[in-house]
Amino acid sequence: MDKENKSNKEFIPSYLRDKNSNIEKKEVKKIDKKKIIIFISILFIVLIAVTILTLLIQNKKYEKYVAYEESMRRYGFDKVYDNLSSRTQDKVTKSEAVKMVISAVYNTSDIEGLATTPKEEYSNSMWVEFGTRLGIITVTDVNSENADEYATYSDVIRFFSNAKVNVLKLNLDTEDKGIIRDINNYNMDEKFGILDMVNNKIINENVKKVDARKKVFKGQVNEIIKNFVEKYNTITIGNEKLNISEEKIPQNANEYPYTVISVDKSVYEFDFSGKDNPNFKSPVEVFPEQKEYYYQIKNNTENYYNILLNIDYSNIDEKKLKENLEKYLLFNLDKKVIESYVKYVKDNNIKITGNAKVQIPTIYYDGTYYRVRVKLEFKIESSDTLYDLLLGDENVEYSDDEYTIYIDTYMSNSYNNKTLYNVFKPLSDMYIKSQNANIKLEGE
Repeated sequence: MDKENKSNKEFIPSYLRDKNSNIEKKEVKKIDKKKIIIFISILFIVLIAVTILTLLIQNKKYEKYVAYEESMRRYGFDKVYDNLSSRTQDKVTKSEAVKMVISAVYNTSDIEGLATTPKEEYSNSMWVEFGTRLGIITVTDVNSENADEYATYSDVIRFFSNAKVNVLKLNLDTEDKGIIRDINNYNMDEKFGILDMVNNKIINENVKKVDARKKVFKGQVNEIIKNFVEKYNTITIGNEKLNISEEKIPQNANEYPYTVISVDKSVYEFDFSGKDNPNFKSPVEVFPEQKEYYYQIKNNTENYYNILLNIDYSNIDEKKLKENLEKYLLFNLDKKVIESYVKYVKDNNIKITGNAKVQIPTIYYDGTYYRVRVKLEFKIESSDTLYDLLLGDENVEYSDDEYTIYIDTYMSNSYNNKTLYNVFKPLSDMYIKSQNANIKLEGE
């Protein structure tokens, strides 16, 4: 009986076995599906979290460098990069790094007038060969084989340090003040370059640990360029020094790429002519376009006005005066204008001595002409008249013996030449009305 019961109990019809088996399989499948969905969901959440965390870390890494992009645009260095952009996150090639160093040192985007035709053609080859000649790099640092490889932070620091020593002729400050934790990770050249950059505040970010062997990104290069050109005044002309004193910063400083110590802030604050013209460009807009020509602009302007401000009735000569002035003028002078002025000088025993100085970087575009602010200092040594003492004057009265006046002179260029030359205009068209000087113009 027990066996029979046991046998009956164990016996399950096939149709029931199949049905139960399918139910079990479905239940297993449901469980497996749930596990897979849960796993995928967790994995998706983890991936999102990792992505967000990575982005936050990357943003934090780049965020502090973004402000330097504006300085690069203001100084006209953004267009020197191979892709014409100073975007912080971009990488920089070795040949591109050399180009940026030379551009910063010479404040130029074009070295055709400085460098020779390269022996080989590859990315930025002219810049690389010129950099080798200057002692900024060696032939093993950058060449045709590695020109397109990405530069390291150490490469850029070392190139700038070499430029400081070999081009600017300045010594490195290599004192180890114990600030940089990883300083002993580098060879002597790298170490000296890093120490000098940190000690001179060329590098302000991440100074505790430089990580100089990593691939450099543009934000780091932008920081170096901005601080380097300001520290060593490579964007100014001659011996001019950048103005860093808060007391001397003009109220309209945002309209200038920079200001210099030698120019009083009130001179920068004089109004610009043609500001309402839709084609008007302020000095900060003109600078990136014309900065390569600022030396020529300065020389052409100062030489022109120094001729006008140094007149002597005892030795003035029509032909010589005309020839000398036309070297710096876009158009030739009317012979009758010169003849009339020379006669006037002689008849009235006029003798003037003076000096002209361009007020860098006050060069702007009034919508028709480039305008250059010039300081004119002159003394009337002798004259039998108070009127029209300078060539181009029209009913201008001078009642003092000595003057310091400011004008916004006119300059332009021919169609096939980017160099700016003076345009002959009467003083009454250029005189800045808001200044205080005892000069009376017609109609005043």
